[in-house]
Amino acid sequence: MLTITLRIIWDLIVLIIFFGVIYSFWRPVLRGAIYYPTKPHNVDLMVKLSALHSGEHVADIGSGDGRIVMAYAAQGIYATGYEINPILVYLSRRTIRRAGLQKYATVYWKSF
Repeated sequence: MLTITLRIIWDLIVLIIFFGVIYSFWRPVLRGAIYYPTKPHNVDLMVKLSALHSGEHVADIGSGDGRIVMAYAAQGIYATGYEINPILVYLSRRTIRRAGLQKYATVYWKSF
């Protein structure tokens, strides 16, 4: 009896791992890429290397939590972000509003 129960548990664990691996490969294809935040020093480097000036426009496709949009907006560059995750859109908009960057930064909940 115990061996049957252990066998069933083992089979369930294997199935969960199997479907987890399958899901991790197919999720980006079906629903977009997973959220992986850009490190702060890379954000600063992107802003510096893009050599944009105040008043110019930039778009961030897959803007995530809006940190790149906000970095450009802080430089006086009009930044627009596009994100399909509604939770990240909400967090981005809230952070932009709290930083007072609404004039320069906008995040849309849509696929570019």
